[in-house]
Amino acid sequence: MRPSLHIRADGNTAIGCGHIFRCLAYAQEWKRRGGRVTYLIHDDASVRNRLHAEGMAVENLNAVPASKRDAELTGMKAGEGWVVLDGYHFSSEYQNLVKRAGARLLVIDDDVEELRFRADVVLNYHGYADESMYPNREPNTRLLLGAFYAPLRSEFLIHSKMRRAVPKLGRRILVTCGGGDATNLTEELLRILEHVQISDLEVRVICGPANRAYESLRALARESRHSVVLSRPVRNMAKHMEWADIGLTAGGLTALELAFMRVPRVIFITAANQERTVTDLAQKGEAVNAGWTDKMDAALVAGEVERLVRDQQARRELAAAGRSSIDGRGPERVVSAMRGEKARPRPARVAAAASRRAL
Repeated sequence: MRPSLHIRADGNTAIGCGHIFRCLAYAQEWKRRGGRVTYLIHDDASVRNRLHAEGMAVENLNAVPASKRDAELTGMKAGEGWVVLDGYHFSSEYQNLVKRAGARLLVIDDDVEELRFRADVVLNYHGYADESMYPNREPNTRLLLGAFYAPLRSEFLIHSKMRRAVPKLGRRILVTCGGGDATNLTEELLRILEHVQISDLEVRVICGPANRAYESLRALARESRHSVVLSRPVRNMAKHMEWADIGLTAGGLTALELAFMRVPRVIFITAANQERTVTDLAQKGEAVNAGWTDKMDAALVAGEVERLVRDQQARRELAAAGRSSIDGRGPERVVSAMRGEKARPRPARVAAAASRRAL
């Protein structure tokens, strides 16, 4: 029987589906090694359709999210296979119930609290993660910590040896703020870019599937003094990142993907669990920390963007520093740890084929 992996992640199209879709990188690698993957979700047509498009099996859970019944169903469906939990609502008791059913358990954590981890494996792929953050874990819990384990989907892997030209003026600006953009950061950034005193800026806006401000963004794009193009929906983010000279984004998974693609990053903090990540990246010289969205100074942000557009060397240094922290093999290492295997090189032709399928 092929080894099974069941993914149970928070998903809410009102705020985006970051937890569901960042697990795709690990799911893709599990399937590549011949395993079976099933997503366990609460009925959501847009999530289901996207996962089906990625070739993933999907089952509905008829239970209140994160409830005792939810945990029991998850454990029952997984049997003796693996379960991945990714979200903020999976308590110690939830983990206990899944484990009690006989499943092995990996918990993805990026919002460390006083939580007793019952998992076989705890994964935190942020650069600041270290063992001292996890005193409340079982003696046999294995820790996978740092960007060494970051979730890069197959569409990015073909670009692992990409050489990026750094133009004298970085006029191509990518704005991408997640699937839902609950803080309406995209709209604010378009307004801020109007104050950048450089002509001929090309601005590409990735409008997430749950972004409710699409019509107002279209109006701002029409009225802009720059060339602004909205893209929605987007299946292959790597191609948009390949185009960009500068990326404006929030402190989630997209910021990590931009780093892999050697795009200099200006990162905004939209949630408490992002603050430590963004601060860490800025201190290491890997990104510009634009601060909290509810406290940002529009003139200062516009000035920082203008500086980067003009400063070729600064962009070159940011791109190199960001790329040095991530090599794209995180999913291999995570799946190898789960299955007790040694991480294997990914043949270039396999990576290329996977990327073509994502187009």
